[in-house]
Order: sequence, then structure tokens, then C-alpha cells
Amino acid sequence: MKNLNVYMDSLGFITSNGQPLFSINPSSRPKVSLVQLTGVPPTVRNFDEALAVLRMFVTAALSNPRVRPVLNRLDLIADDDICLLFRMQAPNESTLKRVRALSDAGIRVRVIAHDRSNLYGSGYRCEGGLTDKGKTLIEWMAMSGLIPDVSGCNHQTTFEVLEHLRHEALPL
Repeated sequence: MKNLNVYMDSLGFITSNGQPLFSINPSSRPKVSLVQLTGVPPTVRNFDEALAVLRMFVTAALSNPRVRPVLNRLDLIADDDICLLFRMQAPNESTLKRVRALSDAGIRVRVIAHDRSNLYGSGYRCEGGLTDKGKTLIEWMAMSGLIPDVSGCNHQTTFEVLEHLRHEALPL
């Protein structure tokens, strides 16, 4: 990335009125090149509701001047634009159709697990590793252009996600 200044990870859904709004005031433009944004609160468990909130958030974020989404590696080559990498703490019960819907909506990073165990793997507070459903999810994500976020996973789950990616020669 050209002239990478700062990377930010933002829970973009946190606003004073609880709605996923995002705007950049041109006079106080952040000096960053890449921002990872989470546009849907983890409390939203219904997939259709989460997808609707996500689409609204992405549209609002991309309406700002000189920002653009990161949809592939080439999008990281930015002049003075702020590249937005959209992330989701997705509700459980993913299907290939849902993973593709997230990709179509602009999501490029999806959480595998956070502090607890779920259908896919174990979070940092739990023991256990990547489940069979987790392996399938990672394969669907690879097919759809999504990157697995293992930042909240425990060590075993993280290792097993990386090992599965390597063993199956899945693209990132």
C-alpha cells in the first residue's frame, strides 16, 4: 500500500443514536490509509436484519469523499483515498448462500469465534478448536473472497484455521 500512515479498526456501528452511521468531515479527515469497519452490532442475531443493517452501513460509509472499499488486493493500492475493509461478526448458522450474500454486500473479513465457542470454533475464553462446520465455513469464505478473522479465537482454533487453509490450499 502506498504511503501507509495508520491502520484503524473501528466498531463503526457505535453512534450516539445507535444507528450505523459513518461520515467523514473533510476538515477533520483522519490521516489513515486503511480502516477496518465492523458495521453490524454483534447483538443482531437475525441474518436478514444483519444484512439489511450492513447494506445501509456500507452505503453510508462509501458516500464519503475519497473513500473506497477493499474488494481485492489491488484495491489496497490507494493514492490519498481511505480504503475501507468491511468486517462482520456474523450471526451463527452460516450457509454458502449467506456467505456469498455477505461478500456481495462488501464484507471481506468475517469473525470465526470471539470470546465463546460457537458452531465454528472456540474463542479466547474457551478450550477447543476448529469444528467440522468451521472447516466448511472457511472453505465457503475462500470461495467467496472472505478472510477469516481469528483475532478473537483461542490458540488452537487459530492454528487449525491456518492449517486448514494451508492443507486445502485455499486462497486468501
